[in-house]
Amino acid sequence: LAESKLKRTAGGYVITMACLLGFYTLTMRGVVDSELKGIARAASSAIMILIFAMPLFAILRKGVIKAQALGLTFRGARVAAIDAVVMSSAFLGILIAAKALLVTYVPAYQDGTVFELSKTFARYTPAGDVDWVFYTFNICMYAVFVPVQEIIVRCGLQSLLVEFLYGSDTRRAVTAIVASNIVFAAAHSHLNLGFATVTFLGGLFFGWIFYRNRSIVGVSISHFIIGAAAMYALGLETFIK
Repeated sequence: LAESKLKRTAGGYVITMACLLGFYTLTMRGVVDSELKGIARAASSAIMILIFAMPLFAILRKGVIKAQALGLTFRGARVAAIDAVVMSSAFLGILIAAKALLVTYVPAYQDGTVFELSKTFARYTPAGDVDWVFYTFNICMYAVFVPVQEIIVRCGLQSLLVEFLYGSDTRRAVTAIVASNIVFAAAHSHLNLGFATVTFLGGLFFGWIFYRNRSIVGVSISHFIIGAAAMYALGLETFIK
């Protein structure tokens, strides 16, 4: 009876998130088309992310499943954090190498550099200098909302899909990682197909990190390290179309 109730809860959550995904994608497409930038764009994204988080918090409040069972815990945080830093550093090294090859050998990108600021979040002073306070603020905002995103996708979708599905532990885990990241990528499709594809591939890595340690701490650290570096140091949007 308890298992049946859990599976119904997980199924209802997945359906709710599918509906919210459509609402989120259409709304954020409107934000992009309106050409909002900086704080206004960050605020719009923050509001939508919080709306996405509400169904999960409602489930936790009902007590059908405990937060720790979904990976929403600080237990084992130290081990998870160390593992995330090591694995993410290796992943980041691959990203940097790929960007270096791109600007070295692909004619369309040879005018670029390996490290560059985000054109979306960079703001300049009247003297033409980078407004580093504003740039740092955007990075800090990203750091705040990365854990919220991961709570929604890993603790919510991925963990509840594992509970909802049948089969071996490995099969359920792999299916949940792939399915949750299809949703994660679709939530970024309002930007462009290339960004959604990269989000999906990166999300598979984050899903694996979460599966390894079952802790929101490790995957949040990994997401921030890789995401912040890709957007704010490598200029992801300049070569992802």
